[in-house]
Amino acid sequence: MKVIVTGHAGFIGKHLVKHLRDVEVVGIDRSTSNDDAVKSIRLDLSEMDERKLEPHSDYLQGADAVVHIAAYRPVVGSRRGDSFDENTRTNVTGTLNVLTMAKTFKIDKVIFASTKSVYGNPKGLIKEEGPARPETNYGKSKLLAEGLCREFGEAYGLSCTSLRIASVFGPGMACNLVFAKFLNNALKGRDLVVHEHLSGYEYLDLIYVKDVTEAIQRSLHLRHDCVYEALNIGGKSPVSTLSLASEIVKATGSKSEIDTVRTQEMRHGFKLSTEKASKVLGWTPKYDIASAVKDLLPSWYCEHIR
Repeated sequence: MKVIVTGHAGFIGKHLVKHLRDVEVVGIDRSTSNDDAVKSIRLDLSEMDERKLEPHSDYLQGADAVVHIAAYRPVVGSRRGDSFDENTRTNVTGTLNVLTMAKTFKIDKVIFASTKSVYGNPKGLIKEEGPARPETNYGKSKLLAEGLCREFGEAYGLSCTSLRIASVFGPGMACNLVFAKFLNNALKGRDLVVHEHLSGYEYLDLIYVKDVTEAIQRSLHLRHDCVYEALNIGGKSPVSTLSLASEIVKATGSKSEIDTVRTQEMRHGFKLSTEKASKVLGWTPKYDIASAVKDLLPSWYCEHIR
């Protein structure tokens, strides 16, 4: 099997390439990869066209599928704001170019890494048929990209699966996300600060990166008649920020204390239902917080994103 992976040099992409060792991988990214197992093509997806792909046609010909992970994603606490222009350029135009590439090279399967952000900020357990009401430019751009996948499927018979993925954690994630902050502080013996909002402690749907790569691999081997499918890829169980801090302290054997700070905000969080993914892919998340921390500690690091 030959698979093209966009964003192969990024956080999820690096883990996916390791997971697909029995597959010939062609990577497309703005950065180069140090992985010798990947045939790497350095391109900006938002500027990718037939002329720029032509020199790489030998790599692209005969591919069985595209896994489209590359995206612009705002990171809390960094300079990467929720820019309308950046989200549109990379997430919408870039996806259109990937779909056009698939059509040009007669690749009939696309796996699109979407996001739970397409749902906005609802409450409770969310299924795929629930309303998609994104509140951010990032969520809106991903929903628009999903629409492009559906349209290409209907127009050209392309099989596209959108994986609406929860908040991913694991080695290589951004250092300023809550899981990384808690883990780094626990490993250094520093206090973990948890915010208690007016609505209580926020619940997070966190998914270990290895569970994500397994879902992607199963999607690659999925055979179905419909041209478009949206599947939630969520974590094993939702966890409050207080429980997350406690689990990390316990799993690391840290002497860190947990401090609570009260705020005037309302943050509740929601959980993705994975019932459909279980039926369609035969997939369920394997790792809870404790087992994930045990698995990742030997290779733990995070990336500082400014």
